[in-house]
Amino acid sequence: MANRAKSSIIHLRVTPEHKRYIVALSNLDNTTETAIISDMVERAATERCVDGCMGLIPLTTAVGYAEQGEVPAIKMLRMFYLAPAALSHKERLMAQAIMENKFYFAGNVEIFAEDECHWPRMGLIPKINTDAVATHLNVLNDYALFTISNPKMRMDYPTYRKATDADSEV
Repeated sequence: MANRAKSSIIHLRVTPEHKRYIVALSNLDNTTETAIISDMVERAATERCVDGCMGLIPLTTAVGYAEQGEVPAIKMLRMFYLAPAALSHKERLMAQAIMENKFYFAGNVEIFAEDECHWPRMGLIPKINTDAVATHLNVLNDYALFTISNPKMRMDYPTYRKATDADSEV
């Protein structure tokens, strides 16, 4: 039996006019509405360039490099370097907290292997401890949500941990 690509279910609201376009396009191409939408997304992601550590690259390239990581935190950190604007505000705050706080997160896991991504300054990216990231994930999430909810308060991750007594929880 052939392996099928993983698929995800998404629920979209579109105008009745857009729905008619999708149906008409699927009829014209003798394919499914899902295939029409997937093709449109693929085309848009290929045409859209994002700016990050490697300069302007297609979004598909950035996501491709990021998805080579097996650990979700590594995928997020790769996107943080390759295409930070493609992450949510919360994810950017979490990634920034990880990369700026070696005391909590320094380790021996490279975010990019040398043969995966060719960027002259790749060696400057800190190595992380994925176990520490996993252990602190709830606190990182809370920190990011707190920062988003309180934009006038400037608080770095270590200060947040002390203020919320997070050090005693981990």
